[in-house]
Amino acid sequence: MDKQEAVEDNDPYSILSIFEIERITENTIEECKSIFKLSRINGLKNQEIADKLDISVRTVETQIYRALKILKSRLKDYLVS
Repeated sequence: MDKQEAVEDNDPYSILSIFEIERITENTIEECKSIFKLSRINGLKNQEIADKLDISVRTVETQIYRALKILKSRLKDYLVS
């Protein structure tokens, strides 16, 4: 059931679930974006980022790795090998 169907059916549990999923997704994307910006734009070390965002250093490392992997893939035609 998508959001439109849940709203049309007036199913409060489905509506709440869909909005909760959207909220979690948006928060996760924002956190990943913040981590990458703090690292690459602001020049913070992984430990500093982890302390600032109250997350583990491993989470910081993983998010930076994933962001770099995606960027490398999407920019491959523009980068010199």
